[in-house]
Amino acid sequence: LGEFVGHEMNRCITCYRCVRFYRDYAGGKDFGCYSSKNQVYFGRQQDGALESEFSGNLVEICPTGVFTNKPFSAHYARKWDLKSAPSICGFCSVGCNTTLGERYGSVRRVLNRFNDALNGYFLCDRGRYGLQFVNNKTRLSTIKINKKFYQRPVSSLTIAKAFSHLRNKKWLGVGSGRACIESNCLLRTIVGREHFNSGWSREHLAMAQVHKRWMREATIPTLKQVEQADWVFVVGEDIQQSHPRVALSVRQA
Repeated sequence: LGEFVGHEMNRCITCYRCVRFYRDYAGGKDFGCYSSKNQVYFGRQQDGALESEFSGNLVEICPTGVFTNKPFSAHYARKWDLKSAPSICGFCSVGCNTTLGERYGSVRRVLNRFNDALNGYFLCDRGRYGLQFVNNKTRLSTIKINKKFYQRPVSSLTIAKAFSHLRNKKWLGVGSGRACIESNCLLRTIVGREHFNSGWSREHLAMAQVHKRWMREATIPTLKQVEQADWVFVVGEDIQQSHPRVALSVRQA
């Protein structure tokens, strides 16, 4: 994902913020400071994408704009031309706070939005660049219900009316763990509780009940509290892949 970061060294003021973050804070090893005579350079020893899951933060950390966001600069726009709104990243369960910038119906930029208890000043590359799929031209833009096309988004009332003639029929609605809670609840409301299946096996449901009980009984620490922990015990999970922002906090601990 580091391929989304470009650089223009003629703006550099050698403040070393990029190196201090990338190597000392995030633990990256493929970016550093190099010198030749009286010249100082920041970058990699060879071409290629930056390996750290947090390389995109260099765009926000640099005070002079040396690093640029390629998806944003691919379509020329000034930042004051964007329509921005606060949002929450949905790529993992951490819920990092973000700010989305949109223009002409396409997502142009995702920035970190400071939250002291969650993401702080930093955002993983998945959350920063992962939303580019919404601009895909092959993405479905209409919904077909009973041979009638609707423009997205469709209200829950419209969907309920479209399926109203099937209410007394024998049918089954199967939910999905990959769908949002609202979508699953809407499906259960339409088909009825007795005709709804969550799509989970009995083993998964039993595990979810255990997880629910532990969530009620345990105190969930903030990422800031994780960073201050004396020790961290991780069981059966590669948090670097599933929850990069948690992994960054664990590294600080």
